[in-house]
Amino acid sequence: MWFRHRFNHRASERNRTRFTRFGHYNTWLIDELQRLVLQNHGVLMFPDWSNTSEFKDTAERFGTIPIHTKDLGDALKAHMKDKLPFKLSCDMKYIAKMTNVPVPFLSVNHPEEKKLFTTLMASSKKFDSEQMALDWIKYVDKDKQIYPKLPVYLRSYWKVYEKGLSVKATAKSYEKSTNSLRKVLEDTQKEALPDQITIDVSDTGNTNTSSVPAPFPQVAQIPGTMNAVPTGEDISSAGLIVVGNTAIGSPGVVTNTTKRVRSKDASPSPRLKTCVVCEFKKITPECEKGKRDRKKCPHYKKEDNVEIEKAMKDKKNAAAKAKKQKKK
Repeated sequence: MWFRHRFNHRASERNRTRFTRFGHYNTWLIDELQRLVLQNHGVLMFPDWSNTSEFKDTAERFGTIPIHTKDLGDALKAHMKDKLPFKLSCDMKYIAKMTNVPVPFLSVNHPEEKKLFTTLMASSKKFDSEQMALDWIKYVDKDKQIYPKLPVYLRSYWKVYEKGLSVKATAKSYEKSTNSLRKVLEDTQKEALPDQITIDVSDTGNTNTSSVPAPFPQVAQIPGTMNAVPTGEDISSAGLIVVGNTAIGSPGVVTNTTKRVRSKDASPSPRLKTCVVCEFKKITPECEKGKRDRKKCPHYKKEDNVEIEKAMKDKKNAAAKAKKQKKK
């Protein structure tokens, strides 16, 4: 605290206009001196100085403060007197402590709280947030996760609730028209499609014929576009209807549908490893240890490293050149 006090004082000296420089940080002495001079002589010794002690005896509070009414707070305390305490998080405990209530006031979020709001609205003739907040206290419950509400929280959720009622009323008004339209569409689909189509499926050399329900109307492109189909009499004989330059209808009987099987991927040839030391020194047969690490080869010598690297590079260049000529 002392460090913070000195830091703030120095910052005020640098940045605040007409801030008095005392040469020390004991500002409570300046407050007492100014109070005595004002009491004895009626004059402010430092007109631009605000006495900190003038604020200490007031009932002002800063930060998180209670905004609920006294009746609401008393009703909540009386209800929670014989109830098990809620399991609160650190933030909730802080809010409850600063607002002097056993359970903090939270907005309407939990499904049980939304159900309770609907129940209270059904039992009341008119929405009154103040009265509903008092009635809500009776239903505050730890197991159902129902927290007390401020009137402002209830008014906020009332807008959401009213919008939901409007949506339900609109859907109900169009329910009769929607059902009629759905029935017309179902009748049209039954007339346009046959009940069943026959499909010949060739599987492992055997041809099995089975009947399955007809699919949803398929769409085929007209000539002049991709995947064109015949027009005129051919379209009529195929059972297709042209609507908006698009042929719609059942494709008829599908025969000889074979299942395509992907061929196996070609396996790459394994790369043969050799001992570069034995290869460089032309020693046969090659050792097995040097294939993974040249330093483990019994014929390895450190002074041969440069020549081995050069020989490997020449071999690599020759292989690349031969591959390039082969492509030409």
